[in-house]
Amino acid sequence: MTLQTSHRYVRRLLRALTDGQEVYVVRIDPDARVARRFRSLAAFSSVFGTLETISEGRQDEISVPANVQGGCIGMTRDAAVRMLRSGILNHRTCATGFLTTWARCEDMRRVAARGSCSDDFIISWAAHRLGIPIVESSEIRSRWRRPVDNRELKYAVTHPHKVGADMANQASLR
Repeated sequence: MTLQTSHRYVRRLLRALTDGQEVYVVRIDPDARVARRFRSLAAFSSVFGTLETISEGRQDEISVPANVQGGCIGMTRDAAVRMLRSGILNHRTCATGFLTTWARCEDMRRVAARGSCSDDFIISWAAHRLGIPIVESSEIRSRWRRPVDNRELKYAVTHPHKVGADMANQASLR
């Protein structure tokens, strides 16, 4: 997930997600928790999840488009295939031109300055650039570092659930 190979990483991720024939594909972090089946998903081509318009690190406004937070990103298979086939995920847009493409807030400019990338910001940018709707999902609640209370199973997937910290966080919610 280095900046210089970010385009290859995201393309490899999307190829893996679209390897089967599923209508919906979901990329989740290892510290996400799947609590139940999805009850409803977008009935149209889209990328979906928890939308961020303010970065959680520096509380900086995220320029258009909103970001689908990376703890859990869902999309229709056709949206992922369209991103792959478009050629938009290339070295110029992902690695050298990041300041005018996916690095839409100070947090992401700092990530890129360290030589890293953020696949959620890249995917959100690519979808928006191609006119693929980016939509909030009532089934997913993903934050960067703030735990989500899901005792009533309102969400199918929540993020984060860090080992050790999860027990302390759940205790503080009671």
